[in-house]
Formats: sequence, structure tokens, C-alpha cells
Amino acid sequence: MELTVDSSTRIHFLIGDPIAQVIGPTLISQKMSDAGFNGVMLPLHVSKTDLPAVLQGFDGIQNLDSVLITVPHKIACVSHCTSLSSRAEKLGVVNIMRRKPDGTWHGDNFDGPGFVKGLENHGHVVSGKKVYMAGAGGAGSSIAVSLLDAGVESVAIYDKNEETLGKLCESLDHFYPGRVKRSTPQSVGGYDIVVNATSMGLRVGDPLPVNLDGVRPGTLVADVITKPAVTPFMEDALARGCEVTSGTDMLDGQIDLLFRFVIGEDIP
Repeated sequence: MELTVDSSTRIHFLIGDPIAQVIGPTLISQKMSDAGFNGVMLPLHVSKTDLPAVLQGFDGIQNLDSVLITVPHKIACVSHCTSLSSRAEKLGVVNIMRRKPDGTWHGDNFDGPGFVKGLENHGHVVSGKKVYMAGAGGAGSSIAVSLLDAGVESVAIYDKNEETLGKLCESLDHFYPGRVKRSTPQSVGGYDIVVNATSMGLRVGDPLPVNLDGVRPGTLVADVITKPAVTPFMEDALARGCEVTSGTDMLDGQIDLLFRFVIGEDIP
């Protein structure tokens, strides 16, 4: 169906910094159009400094129904929500907010479910696998929980921010005792799945999130970055004989969930 915008169009925003990599607004706008919903999602470039004022401004936009959230705002937006899904409450992270009838916001997080679904869509089985993940922020937290819920044997996590890493590992160990541990950027060998859940790769010249020395050929290497389609991290993995999946695969895995949430459905 052709996308149209008129005075009855419901507005949805994506906020992040940077936003050059985002493709969610295009996919969700098309999804709404195909389903017969008069809505459109637009990307907004919002810095950390400006976020509080922007969120306050959202409260006064009466035809704004939802806000999709990307780096670096997934943790900061939690405090703007008056209610959270059980998944978002466990994580302390949201990647989408939906306006409630009283004008306040309900938050949820589909990064993790989308990541696992994206792997499954490409024929990968996660149950029983050993996972190494770089990144203990918003996306990494959600991905770790969903992988553990999906039955991976263990998740080893590295983040350059020791405080962030410690808090996540402590929290996850409470829910998944004995299955989560801290790691280092030099310790990626011996795992079945290696995940980049950092923002490294968004900008030209970014260093690789971790060194893939020691990774076996055939290891699945997954990146959460959507642009470029093949990141330098993925190129390095392919050169070593690894399989790869991209951030686009993760987004494809959650588009249906995001759409259903946006139109008012609560997703278990």
C-alpha cells in the first residue's frame, strides 16, 4: 500500500545519536502502511544533553503515539516511563515507548527477542551454545537475557566500562546463577557465538570491538550494527571463515514485535 500523510496521520519517532545508521523508521512506516494504519515514523537526532527537554516536549505532542529508542538513550528513557513490561523492568532498559490513554508512557524492549529471532530466521540454533558478547549496555543487556532464556549454556561478557559490566553480570547472575561471567577483549576463542553489542562500527575508523584471534572457522559472529550492511568486524570474521549475521537481521527479527507493540498489543 502507498504511504500517505495527512492531518489524521499518527506520528511515531525514533531518537538516537547518531542516526545515520537507522533503518527502523523506513521498515516500520512501511509495515504500518501495508497493514492499513495511517502512521509514519520519523528519525530525530537527539544528543544526551538535549534528551530531557525532548522527552518533555513529546508529552505535549498529542498525535505522537510511540518513540523507538536507539543508542545512547535506552537506559535514560526508562525514567520517563510510568510503567514497564516485565522484560524491560528486569533489564532497566527500553528500546520503545508507547503512549498510554492518560498521556504517560509504557516501555518495553525487543532488542533481545529480535536478536534471537534473527538468528533463528537464518537457521541458527542457540540452545546449548557458549556465547561471548562485547557490550554490557542497553542492547547487550537485552540480548544476554534473551539468549539465556533461549537456553544457551553460558554467556561471557566484556565491556570497557567495568562498573557497567559488573552491574550487568551481578544482575544476570541473580536470575541465571552460574551461567554468566566477566571476560576480556582477548578471550574470544572457544565460543560458539561471538556478539558485538557495542556501538563500535557505527563510525568510520572505529576500532574493532574485540580481537577475533583464536576464533574457530565456522563460529557464528553477530553484529548489532545496521549500517554498513557488512561491518569491518563482520569482514574480519568472514576472512577467518566464520559465519556472520548483521544488525539488520536483528531488526528484521523484531519489526513485527515493534509494530504490534506500537498499535497497542502487549507482547509476552
